[in-house]
Amino acid sequence: MYIEPDLMKTVCLNLLDNARKAVGKNGKISLKGNVTETGYQFVIEDNGCGMATDELDKIKEAFYMVDQSRSRSAGGAGLGLALCDQIIKMHHGTLRFESAIGKGTQVTVIIEGEKKNEEL
Repeated sequence: MYIEPDLMKTVCLNLLDNARKAVGKNGKISLKGNVTETGYQFVIEDNGCGMATDELDKIKEAFYMVDQSRSRSAGGAGLGLALCDQIIKMHHGTLRFESAIGKGTQVTVIIEGEKKNEEL
């Protein structure tokens, strides 16, 4: 697979930081990756505060924040997931979210395999 390592590092760090902000004192975050038939996927899962289903359609929009008070106090501007989404699209991939309030969030990043004669 061809990826731009610094951009993919940005995606991973941003998603992990979002999970860190969402979990409480006894929170857990996992990162698992595996090769698929068509490329690679990794999943970041936390047992944090979670999000309402109707929020999931909006979270990749620039400047959108589910909890503005928490995000602002933690130094957020609402650009992280919009940036991650664009980076993943550049890599011919998708970013999927599943979440439930009080149960946590799961983010799945799917990167398709090699695309010939293309540059990132």
